[in-house]
Amino acid sequence: MTLLLTYHRIVPNATVENIHVLSQHAFLRQVELIVSSGIRVAAPADFGDVQYDDQHRIGLTFDDGYLSDLACADALAAHGIKAIFFVSSANVGAPGYLDVEDLRELDAMGMTVGSHSHQHARLTTFDFAEAVSQVQRSKALLEDALGKPVCDFAFPGGACTRRLSAAVRAAGFSRQFTLAWGINSGTDAATGVFRRSCVVQGMSDEYFLNLISGSNDLDRKMHYMLKSAASLLGDTFYRRLRERYLGFAHTAAPRGAARLVR
Repeated sequence: MTLLLTYHRIVPNATVENIHVLSQHAFLRQVELIVSSGIRVAAPADFGDVQYDDQHRIGLTFDDGYLSDLACADALAAHGIKAIFFVSSANVGAPGYLDVEDLRELDAMGMTVGSHSHQHARLTTFDFAEAVSQVQRSKALLEDALGKPVCDFAFPGGACTRRLSAAVRAAGFSRQFTLAWGINSGTDAATGVFRRSCVVQGMSDEYFLNLISGSNDLDRKMHYMLKSAASLLGDTFYRRLRERYLGFAHTAAPRGAARLVR
């Protein structure tokens, strides 16, 4: 069973405006916690390996293609950890984002580069033909930059429909990644669609350990249900409600709840 974590931008000092942006200190601390926990970290190629269905594992993914991905990759590589970095091809080379040489450096480090569509807009905001173009264009540009197939696709904002999923598969992506919460079994992975859980600001060490050990499944389910309901009322309302919920969940987490694998 594999729990996939999703990181976004990492900055020297994070502000509260975007809870998906973590400070460098917070990220490096979480890498330390992962390593010291003894929980197995799956390589991207093994995310859906059925031989590990009876073991709890985690996997790491990064969205958006920020320049901070290079520092994150360095920190992970120092511990032999590999991850997928999902890149929006329209942003390649833009200020604050990875350029082509950076993508090639990630690949040379043994990291996996995946597509995060072309313009990093929710595909559901486009008409279907343009959504398909966003998917296909991103694949072509990233493959041209890397000189190798790009087989992994992450939906911007997690916005996915059955029709879009079919279009992504038809474009040649063998694996798709959503932001629907859940732990992935080999049976789930056989569909080619993986669930992920976002790492956000404000997670205490205890909360993070509960997350990676699978000890707060109910809390994460509640968080995802909140997201599904509140997002229908608009992004601003959703962000406010989510921040309030996360603040409550972090302070209410029972002490000593983490069960670490040694």
